[in-house]
Amino acid sequence: MKLFTFLALSLLFSGCVIKEQSVQPNATAIKPTAKTVAKRKATPVLTKIQPTPTLATPTAKEQASAMSLKTLNGSIIKVNASGYNMEFLSPKYRGKNVMFFLFGYDCPHCKVEMPTIKELSLNPNLKIIGIHAKSMIGDPALKNFIRNKGLNFDILSFSDDIKMIRFLKDNDFYDGNVPCNVLVHKDGTVETVTVANVLGKL
Repeated sequence: MKLFTFLALSLLFSGCVIKEQSVQPNATAIKPTAKTVAKRKATPVLTKIQPTPTLATPTAKEQASAMSLKTLNGSIIKVNASGYNMEFLSPKYRGKNVMFFLFGYDCPHCKVEMPTIKELSLNPNLKIIGIHAKSMIGDPALKNFIRNKGLNFDILSFSDDIKMIRFLKDNDFYDGNVPCNVLVHKDGTVETVTVANVLGKL
């Protein structure tokens, strides 16, 4: 009986030892091989790199343009124009609603619209600037036309009006057809309007 008990305890103890050994980590199994070490060294360590902010090149619509525009009566209108915004620096127009009236002296539709433009120029909430946008008639002939039509608002000199015409074309406010009315709001935003709806836009 003692022998049997001794054998049973020996087997039980032996089994526990074997079971215990089976769950022990095998040091040689987890040791990396020379091939694994070489592979790890060859694999680059990926680190998160914050992108360097880049400044986008401004488009033609975003570039600021400072313009000094001479009128037929010799006064200067200073304007900063950038993209879809425009800022008048001259006291007469600063902080006001300003409408560019693009016309042609020989345009029948422009002549029909001119009486309404003259009436709009009397509105205290709106300033009008005329731009002759068709044909090269020069300032003397343009002055005669204005005198004959009794136009009572500033009109840009032929030598300077091309600056504003180019800006309005580049920014899709003017497609080359006359008459055309472009309204600059007090806050500097710009939009193309008609004489019928301009007062409702103020």
